[in-house]
Amino acid sequence: MIHQSDLISTGLRRISSCIVLALIMALCMSVSTQAQDLQGFEVDPMAVGDKAPTFVMKKNGTTDYVFLRDYAGELRQTAVFRGDTQKVVVLSFFASWCKPCQKEAPVLADIASSYEGQDVQLFFVNWGDTDNVAAEWLQTYGVEANCLMDPFGANAKKFGVDSLPRTIIIDQQGIVQLIERGFSEENEAHYRELVTSKVNELLNPGD
Repeated sequence: MIHQSDLISTGLRRISSCIVLALIMALCMSVSTQAQDLQGFEVDPMAVGDKAPTFVMKKNGTTDYVFLRDYAGELRQTAVFRGDTQKVVVLSFFASWCKPCQKEAPVLADIASSYEGQDVQLFFVNWGDTDNVAAEWLQTYGVEANCLMDPFGANAKKFGVDSLPRTIIIDQQGIVQLIERGFSEENEAHYRELVTSKVNELLNPGD
């Protein structure tokens, strides 16, 4: 015999399931195709023309730490990673849960490959994932590039990152020259032109 209490319990479970499903659908609908917001994440203001915050981040899968000052701005006296010249530094902040990052990362890696041998350094900066998750994500989307880890978003905060992906270009003097928010397949041509023209401008200032 089915008791009234059992019917009530079953009904409550169904209502709860419907509420959860509705919440999930609403969340999915709120996600932008161009960028995903870091909900409730407070950031420091940063604009083109500002001096880039000096970062120190662990390189994915290693115990090595990478300094911005190994590449751009006022170079450190003792530098492990840099060569003899200052470089244009390109940062791309991403996370494994960021849908637009899946499209942006391979495009940016492809752009960076065209500057191989030149004074350009690309770093993908992972926000909040473990080393293994970040490495698997990059492999899944065919990205071969240096990945730095920002597990608690401390550097994302300093760079004003409140949505992902975020592309930031820093010149050889350590000054922020481009901040590009989000990515969409429809605007891929614009994105490529924006990034390549800025890098070319910084590499060849007299042209």
